[in-house]
Amino acid sequence: MVGMYMRISHEDLIGKESESIDNQRKILRNFAHSLGYVNLKEYIDDGFSGVNFQRPALNRLLKDIKEGLISVVISKDLSRLGRNSAMVSQLLDEYFPENNVRYFSVNEGIDTDNVTNFPMVASITNVVNELYARDISNKIRSALRAKVESGEYIGSFAPYGYVKDACNKNKLIIDKKIQHIVKLIFNMAKTGLNPAQIADSLNRQKISTPLVYRQTGSINSHANSAKWKSSNVLKILQNVVYCGHIAQNKFRKISFKSKNCKRNPKKDWIVVKNMHDPIIDEKSWEEVQRLILIRTNSKLCGFKNIFSGIARCGDCGKNMSTVNNNKKGSTANLACGKYKAQGKSGCTNHHVDYDMLCQIVLNAIKNIIHKSKIDNKLLYSKIEKGLCELYNINSNISVNFQKQQVQNKIQKLYDDKYEGNISCENFDFLLKKYELEKNNIQNMTDSNFSQNIDISKLISNIINSQKNIEKLSQKLLVAFVEKIEIFQGEIYDAQDKYKNISKIKKQKIKIYTKCKCENLCEKIHI
Repeated sequence: MVGMYMRISHEDLIGKESESIDNQRKILRNFAHSLGYVNLKEYIDDGFSGVNFQRPALNRLLKDIKEGLISVVISKDLSRLGRNSAMVSQLLDEYFPENNVRYFSVNEGIDTDNVTNFPMVASITNVVNELYARDISNKIRSALRAKVESGEYIGSFAPYGYVKDACNKNKLIIDKKIQHIVKLIFNMAKTGLNPAQIADSLNRQKISTPLVYRQTGSINSHANSAKWKSSNVLKILQNVVYCGHIAQNKFRKISFKSKNCKRNPKKDWIVVKNMHDPIIDEKSWEEVQRLILIRTNSKLCGFKNIFSGIARCGDCGKNMSTVNNNKKGSTANLACGKYKAQGKSGCTNHHVDYDMLCQIVLNAIKNIIHKSKIDNKLLYSKIEKGLCELYNINSNISVNFQKQQVQNKIQKLYDDKYEGNISCENFDFLLKKYELEKNNIQNMTDSNFSQNIDISKLISNIINSQKNIEKLSQKLLVAFVEKIEIFQGEIYDAQDKYKNISKIKKQKIKIYTKCKCENLCEKIHI
């Protein structure tokens, strides 16, 4: 039996109608009949690249050859068999001869039984075909990179919460059916819930996962549907697309012959801002990233950097990262994360001693508590917010605070309904849920919320015991400090009263507190 192998890919169709499957079929049938072959079987791979040798029809052909069903193989030209010279050579030089198969390439006049011209022609043609595939791959890669750099979205599917514009497949528009779910996920993260807790909440509300929603279009999941996982939630929380930006070039193919990809370092990502309407404001997104970073560092064994997500480079804005400190008795140094990743081409080191920074911030907090003229209620509310972030507190703060939280949810729900962002069915479901939650809170006392952490007592202890504070804790830091900016230090020559010259380092550090009181601290390190 004769196997007629035909293949076409999207690249082959560009300006080449002659490569169509119908055209190949006619050529192969006429050629087979001219040689007296009448028992023909077709093998067709439609839409498969020549560099890919995991093609269903090709695999069936090779299986039939192994089983002795096929003794002759015909293709229009050698490129139909493949554009990977090594793999095609293996078929021609090893697989076909070992299985007593004769191969014909119609256009190039190749016949494996003709040992006079077959080896040379096949070798040259193989190399040319692979070079063509490489050239096409480079052109496609260049075209896609141009799109990426201009901010066009090139993903196969729109991110959860968005759909592709019907008029422009490279532009994203908000999916109003589920944008409230994205906002819900970020709001839960802002209250301190971790991804696993958020996933559990979404599953209890029977909300479809991104994959199920894309496949079915249904917001509500069924009992046997896939469940939300913490990885699903974390992927959403860390995606800058929800701020209206496009981040691409996250992966790269290891070769034009392989489909395997490797993840690019974050510095190589291409981010183009303000390409579509945001679902989440930038400030909320950054706050969530800070909470994620704090939680990530708290899981590490050994040394724990309490400034993660809070201390930033005063020049480039990147987070300060821990580096080794050879000074005896010193815990560590902090350095600019961009400098740590890219060296001097990224930024300068901005080195600061970890223990010294702790003492500077502790002194600043003591000064705020002692001298601040801010109203006590405002101070309490600011500290309470920070502690809630730290302890992941949701229902364990106070009855009044809980009631206000639920009331805010209800108000937001009505706003979404008015704007048409939520269906009547989901509105009724969530309204009943929030009203029930509100009634339950009304029937509870403050003592019910003090089982785990008494926030009022915790705040009072912080303020009343400030004179006895000797060490900066993460609890104290998160309660008072919004962010810290660390600038590059400068070395000066200093002369004492005995005219001795020594080197001193002056470095400016800005501490932004949650009471909106900015403190400028100048550190001198000898």
